[in-house]
Amino acid sequence: MTHPSLEPVRTDFTVIFQNLCQITQKCVTSGYTAGRSFFTWSNQIPTQFKLCHQLFELLQGDGDHNSIPNPDSLSEDAFTFEQWPLTQERHCAELLTLKSTHHLLPVPAYDLEGNLLKTSTYCRNLQGALVEIHFTLSHWGIAGVKRDIYRGEIELIQLLEPPPTSSAAVQKRKLPLHLDTDEGPAKKRTAA
Repeated sequence: MTHPSLEPVRTDFTVIFQNLCQITQKCVTSGYTAGRSFFTWSNQIPTQFKLCHQLFELLQGDGDHNSIPNPDSLSEDAFTFEQWPLTQERHCAELLTLKSTHHLLPVPAYDLEGNLLKTSTYCRNLQGALVEIHFTLSHWGIAGVKRDIYRGEIELIQLLEPPPTSSAAVQKRKLPLHLDTDEGPAKKRTAA
Protein backbone atom coordinates (compact mmCIF):
# COMPACT_ATOMS: atom_id res chain seq x y z
CA MET A 1 0.00 0.00 0.00
CA THR A 2 1.38 3.35 -0.97
CA HIS A 3 0.37 6.85 0.06
CA PRO A 4 -3.10 7.46 -1.45
CA SER A 5 -4.01 10.75 -3.12
CA LEU A 6 -7.61 10.89 -1.85
CA GLU A 7 -8.76 12.82 1.23
CA PRO A 8 -9.53 11.98 4.04
CA VAL A 9 -7.56 8.79 3.40
CA ARG A 10 -4.34 10.69 2.66
CA THR A 11 -4.25 12.18 6.16
CA ASP A 12 -5.32 8.94 7.86
CA PHE A 13 -2.74 6.92 5.93
CA THR A 14 0.16 8.86 7.46
CA VAL A 15 -1.12 8.10 10.97
CA ILE A 16 -1.74 4.43 10.12
CA PHE A 17 1.71 4.12 8.56
CA GLN A 18 3.35 5.64 11.66
CA ASN A 19 1.39 3.26 13.92
CA LEU A 20 2.52 0.24 11.88
CA CYS A 21 6.14 1.42 12.06
CA GLN A 22 5.89 1.83 15.85
CA ILE A 23 4.28 -1.60 16.30
CA THR A 24 7.01 -3.34 14.32
CA GLN A 25 9.72 -1.39 16.20
CA LYS A 26 8.28 -2.48 19.56
CA CYS A 27 7.68 -6.09 18.58
CA VAL A 28 11.27 -7.29 18.26
CA THR A 29 13.27 -10.28 19.37
CA SER A 30 16.29 -9.43 21.49
CA GLY A 31 19.50 -9.66 19.44
CA TYR A 32 17.66 -9.89 16.10
CA THR A 33 17.67 -7.38 13.23
CA ALA A 34 14.56 -6.18 11.46
CA GLY A 35 13.66 -8.04 8.28
CA ARG A 36 12.24 -6.19 5.31
CA SER A 37 9.29 -8.45 4.58
CA PHE A 38 6.45 -6.09 5.50
CA PHE A 39 7.74 -2.65 4.50
CA THR A 40 9.28 -1.55 1.22
CA TRP A 41 12.26 0.67 1.92
CA SER A 42 13.88 3.55 0.06
CA ASN A 43 17.07 5.11 1.47
CA GLN A 44 16.57 3.37 4.85
CA ILE A 45 13.02 4.79 5.14
CA PRO A 46 9.87 2.65 4.84
CA THR A 47 7.77 4.05 1.98
CA GLN A 48 4.96 1.50 1.71
CA PHE A 49 3.74 -1.71 3.29
CA LYS A 50 2.78 -4.99 1.68
CA LEU A 51 -0.29 -7.09 2.35
CA CYS A 52 -0.91 -10.60 1.11
CA HIS A 53 -3.51 -13.33 1.09
CA GLN A 54 -3.10 -17.07 0.73
CA LEU A 55 -5.56 -18.03 -2.01
CA PHE A 56 -5.09 -21.81 -1.76
CA GLU A 57 -4.96 -23.99 1.35
CA LEU A 58 -3.90 -27.62 1.29
CA LEU A 59 -6.76 -30.01 2.10
CA GLN A 60 -6.39 -31.82 5.41
CA GLY A 61 -7.45 -35.30 6.48
CA ASP A 62 -9.99 -37.10 4.30
CA GLY A 63 -9.70 -34.69 1.34
CA ASP A 64 -13.27 -33.41 1.67
CA HIS A 65 -13.57 -31.13 -1.38
CA ASN A 66 -16.83 -29.56 -0.36
CA SER A 67 -15.77 -28.17 2.98
CA ILE A 68 -14.98 -24.48 2.75
CA PRO A 69 -13.85 -22.67 5.88
CA ASN A 70 -16.58 -20.58 7.53
CA PRO A 71 -19.39 -21.69 5.16
CA ASP A 72 -22.12 -19.52 6.68
CA SER A 73 -20.28 -16.37 5.52
CA LEU A 74 -20.18 -17.49 1.89
CA SER A 75 -22.93 -17.26 -0.66
CA GLU A 76 -23.92 -20.24 -2.81
CA ASP A 77 -21.33 -21.12 -5.49
CA ALA A 78 -19.49 -17.86 -4.85
CA PHE A 79 -16.09 -19.47 -4.44
CA THR A 80 -15.87 -22.63 -6.53
CA PHE A 81 -12.99 -23.75 -8.73
CA GLU A 82 -15.35 -24.01 -11.71
CA GLN A 83 -16.72 -20.48 -11.30
CA TRP A 84 -13.42 -18.79 -10.43
CA PRO A 85 -12.79 -15.76 -12.71
CA LEU A 86 -9.58 -16.07 -14.70
CA THR A 87 -7.79 -13.41 -16.72
CA GLN A 88 -6.58 -16.10 -19.13
CA GLU A 89 -8.67 -19.18 -19.92
CA ARG A 90 -5.57 -21.24 -20.65
CA HIS A 91 -5.01 -21.46 -16.87
CA CYS A 92 -8.35 -23.19 -16.28
CA ALA A 93 -6.95 -26.75 -16.49
CA GLU A 94 -4.15 -25.90 -14.05
CA LEU A 95 -6.63 -24.37 -11.63
CA LEU A 96 -8.90 -27.42 -11.77
CA THR A 97 -5.96 -29.74 -10.97
CA LEU A 98 -5.69 -28.00 -7.59
CA LYS A 99 -9.31 -28.91 -6.76
CA SER A 100 -8.38 -32.39 -5.48
CA THR A 101 -5.65 -31.08 -3.16
CA HIS A 102 -6.61 -27.55 -2.09
CA HIS A 103 -9.37 -25.27 -0.79
CA LEU A 104 -10.03 -21.94 -2.48
CA LEU A 105 -9.79 -19.16 0.09
CA PRO A 106 -10.63 -15.87 -1.66
CA VAL A 107 -10.46 -12.61 0.22
CA PRO A 108 -14.02 -11.89 1.32
CA ALA A 109 -15.08 -8.53 -0.13
CA TYR A 110 -18.29 -6.72 0.84
CA ASP A 111 -20.30 -4.04 -0.95
CA LEU A 112 -21.58 -0.76 0.51
CA GLU A 113 -24.50 -2.54 2.21
CA GLY A 114 -22.24 -5.20 3.74
CA ASN A 115 -23.26 -7.96 1.30
CA LEU A 116 -20.65 -10.45 0.11
CA LEU A 117 -19.50 -9.74 -3.45
CA LYS A 118 -19.23 -12.56 -5.97
CA THR A 119 -15.66 -13.12 -7.09
CA SER A 120 -16.73 -12.55 -10.70
CA THR A 121 -17.54 -8.92 -9.75
CA TYR A 122 -14.33 -8.14 -7.83
CA CYS A 123 -12.60 -6.29 -10.69
CA ARG A 124 -15.67 -4.24 -11.57
CA ASN A 125 -16.47 -3.32 -7.96
CA LEU A 126 -13.03 -2.97 -6.40
CA GLN A 127 -10.63 -1.68 -9.05
CA GLY A 128 -10.27 2.07 -8.48
CA ALA A 129 -12.63 2.00 -5.46
CA LEU A 130 -12.00 3.31 -1.96
CA VAL A 131 -11.91 0.32 0.38
CA GLU A 132 -11.26 -0.49 4.00
CA ILE A 133 -8.89 -3.43 4.41
CA HIS A 134 -8.94 -5.50 7.56
CA PHE A 135 -5.70 -7.37 8.11
CA THR A 136 -3.64 -9.11 10.76
CA LEU A 137 0.00 -8.31 11.36
CA SER A 138 2.08 -11.35 12.30
CA HIS A 139 5.63 -11.50 13.63
CA TRP A 140 8.20 -14.30 13.54
CA GLY A 141 11.73 -14.40 14.88
CA ILE A 142 13.85 -16.44 12.45
CA ALA A 143 16.61 -18.02 14.56
CA GLY A 144 18.86 -19.19 11.70
CA VAL A 145 19.48 -15.64 10.47
CA LYS A 146 18.50 -13.79 13.70
CA ARG A 147 15.97 -11.66 11.90
CA ASP A 148 12.46 -10.43 12.76
CA ILE A 149 9.95 -10.99 9.97
CA TYR A 150 6.53 -9.33 9.69
CA ARG A 151 3.62 -10.22 7.46
CA GLY A 152 0.31 -8.46 6.80
CA GLU A 153 -2.46 -10.94 5.91
CA ILE A 154 -5.69 -9.54 4.45
CA GLU A 155 -8.78 -10.78 6.31
CA LEU A 156 -11.52 -8.89 4.41
CA ILE A 157 -12.21 -5.92 2.18
CA GLN A 158 -15.12 -3.51 2.74
CA LEU A 159 -16.15 -1.18 -0.09
CA LEU A 160 -16.43 2.42 1.15
CA GLU A 161 -16.83 4.27 -2.13
CA PRO A 162 -17.38 2.63 -5.52
CA PRO A 163 -14.96 3.27 -8.36
CA PRO A 164 -15.62 6.33 -10.50
CA THR A 165 -17.88 5.64 -13.45
CA SER A 166 -16.52 6.17 -16.92
CA SER A 167 -17.68 9.44 -18.45
CA ALA A 168 -16.89 8.31 -21.97
CA ALA A 169 -20.01 7.84 -24.03
CA VAL A 170 -20.63 4.27 -25.05
CA GLN A 171 -20.21 4.00 -28.78
CA LYS A 172 -23.08 2.27 -30.52
CA ARG A 173 -22.28 -0.10 -33.32
CA LYS A 174 -24.28 -2.58 -35.25
CA LEU A 175 -23.39 -6.18 -34.56
CA PRO A 176 -24.59 -9.06 -36.71
CA LEU A 177 -27.02 -11.40 -34.97
CA HIS A 178 -25.39 -14.34 -36.73
CA LEU A 179 -21.76 -14.72 -37.75
CA ASP A 180 -21.24 -16.75 -40.88
CA THR A 181 -17.63 -17.92 -40.72
CA ASP A 182 -17.69 -19.46 -44.21
CA GLU A 183 -17.85 -16.08 -45.93
CA GLY A 184 -14.83 -13.82 -46.10
CA PRO A 185 -14.90 -10.20 -44.99
CA ALA A 186 -17.42 -8.00 -46.76
CA LYS A 187 -15.95 -5.95 -49.59
CA LYS A 188 -17.21 -2.57 -50.69
CA ARG A 189 -18.57 -2.48 -54.20
CA THR A 190 -17.09 0.08 -56.50
CA ALA A 191 -19.14 1.77 -59.19
CA ALA A 192 -17.72 1.36 -62.69
